[in-house]
Amino acid sequence: LMHILIIEDDPLFRREMKDFLENSLYHVTALTEFDRIVPKALSLRPDLILLDLEMPECDGIQTLKMLRSEGKIAEIPVIFLTGRVDQQSVERIMSVKPAGYMLKTMRTVDIKKNIDSFFVRK
Repeated sequence: LMHILIIEDDPLFRREMKDFLENSLYHVTALTEFDRIVPKALSLRPDLILLDLEMPECDGIQTLKMLRSEGKIAEIPVIFLTGRVDQQSVERIMSVKPAGYMLKTMRTVDIKKNIDSFFVRK
């Protein structure tokens, strides 16, 4: 069972993603507390992190840099979740070389398909 850690501040989106993915062969942990992200990732060692790009305390890019600075979890792949499609945002996302990014406006079934194909490629 692949383990996915979702880091998302929107409670509705977080719950929807957790419920949908858990019912389809994944073990899912969802977090909102920014200060617990690194300790939780260290203890869980998930196979994939879905990371909200825009959070109140710290943006996803800063969070990804923090995760990568921790040797034991530096290699965990991260896929950003974002509502932004403007060129500047996409360039900012790609500059930190995530495993990918998905738009929050996608249907959950399509988000799941992307995650499934990520694990197949891996």
